[in-house]
Amino acid sequence: MRETSVYIYEIGNEGWVKVTPQYDFPAGRVTGRIGEIIVYSDRTLTDRGGGAMSSIEEFAAAYPDFRIRYEREAALFVVETPRLKNVQFVIDEEYYQGGDAVFTANESCELQTSDFRKESYFTAIRIIGN
Repeated sequence: MRETSVYIYEIGNEGWVKVTPQYDFPAGRVTGRIGEIIVYSDRTLTDRGGGAMSSIEEFAAAYPDFRIRYEREAALFVVETPRLKNVQFVIDEEYYQGGDAVFTANESCELQTSDFRKESYFTAIRIIGN
């Protein structure tokens, strides 16, 4: 088991940001780089208006090249587009209405908007460090 410090910053009354350092597994320690940033605020928007509290439908209209998948390693449902490198929009598991096979698959699974309830909203924006 590894222990990693996580840094949480408040955005006034507008939400918060969680920053997790990158972990070097072979060395068994954190590096000086950022592993991921998760933004929980509707104040953070893309150039096309997509944000942490947007719906899947709104995102699909703004980014027709989007894809939805279950990321097994992080245990998250995410929506992403090649236009926003290393940026994912997180969908809470409560909106998922597809089958249980997605949770037991060996790899990340591609999904459709129909796998989620109508008017499913994002809960956060996840930015993955390099």
